Amino acid sequence: PARGLGKDVIDGLVATQVACLVYVSADPASLARDAKRLAQQGYRLEIAQPIDFDPQTYYLETAALFVRI
Repeated sequence: PARGLGKDVIDGLVATQVACLVYVSADPASLARDAKRLAQQGYRLEIAQPIDFDPQTYYLETAALFVRI
């Protein structure tokens, strides 16, 4: 959702100890907030790439790759 991930969702993802996560966001503010939460839980933002899924509109998504450190 545009509002980002809830704390429970992040806690659940971290508990799985998955090696990497791909996070797709339509809201830079929620991506920044969740990136901070993931960093606090042992993940590093490896790369973020803007993607234009809706050409000729002002909407822009970002795909971010997080890796466990």
